[in-house]
Amino acid sequence: MASMKEQSIRVRKQDILRFVLGESGTHPIESYLDRAYSMDERYEVYDAFIYDSFLQERAVQGIPYISFVKEVDKLRKIILGDEHISKREIFSLCVELQEIAPASVSVPTEEDKKPMVEPIEGLAEKFGLDKIDTSKFADAKGTDESRALRDYEEEQKHLFGEEKEKGICWLGTIPECEKHRMRYPTREEMDEMMRQADEYYNEKGEEEYE
Repeated sequence: MASMKEQSIRVRKQDILRFVLGESGTHPIESYLDRAYSMDERYEVYDAFIYDSFLQERAVQGIPYISFVKEVDKLRKIILGDEHISKREIFSLCVELQEIAPASVSVPTEEDKKPMVEPIEGLAEKFGLDKIDTSKFADAKGTDESRALRDYEEEQKHLFGEEKEKGICWLGTIPECEKHRMRYPTREEMDEMMRQADEYYNEKGEEEYE
């Protein structure tokens, strides 16, 4: 397993702009790392970690990274979803995103990488290691990523309250990509909506609906 090191980065607003507009499929953090290591498509950016395709290792990131990735992703979905935003506003948002971009990220490195030691024949059986269910350790990295995302969610709750206000979907099904900002109405909200509709109907009279 490779060790990790802190890599200073400087995300460019032009890389953010090209990515959110859909002109580039390369995430702005990926763009910087590709230039820094002179190797295109070596790094892949995910919500909570960076994957190094060369070393085939992933590096779990901290809250500044996760916040930046999620905010960039939100803006990209809004723009590519045909929601009207002026060019001036898009550029202004890209400048703001550059300001919250992480100053450094963790990346896998081969430095201090220890060679694998071949097991001595019969040693595992002697110490009972052959009876250990190693499948329980398969999700270790996933646990680190989940913990990083959980830390991010806790910070969001601390900053914005227990739950940020979400839009209400009155009809249809909420797409998976919109569940972070949409929710279904509660029973109380449904009852209130029906009450208001009845009041409006009674005020206007039935003839308007015939």
